[in-house]
Amino acid sequence: MGLFDHEEKPVLQVDEHARYYLLQTARWTKFLAITAIVLFSIMLMFIVVTVLFLSGAEGSAAGYQTQGQMNPMLSIAFALIALVLYVYPIYTLLKFSGLVKAGIEAEDQEQFNDALKNLFRMFRFLGVMVIITIIFYVLAFLFGVAIGVGSSV
Repeated sequence: MGLFDHEEKPVLQVDEHARYYLLQTARWTKFLAITAIVLFSIMLMFIVVTVLFLSGAEGSAAGYQTQGQMNPMLSIAFALIALVLYVYPIYTLLKFSGLVKAGIEAEDQEQFNDALKNLFRMFRFLGVMVIITIIFYVLAFLFGVAIGVGSSV
């Protein structure tokens, strides 16, 4: 018998304290998601302006490129990667906010479950990203140690 195999459909049982905390959570998650969208939009505009400025400066210097200057296309690639990695958690957080509020106010189990599913998806995505980041750092550390040991021999 599986976790979701029930003979009767369970009823949403959320007392007043849980309702209060969930509705407050929905308000804060909506605020955080909207704030993140605004900040990300500002960051994206800054990247676009920077890329345009660097492209213009590069053209006016008659082909002279300073050491360490990033290719504008690489900046755009980083911005697109950030967009993909940033938008999904914000989207699921915003969906959670709307669905949990609607589910509680209408006492709709399906909307409430969908809200929790979106919250789960956001945290799963962030967890996977943290695992990938930790693996990257460990590999970078090991690579640095290998380079250090190799150069001392």
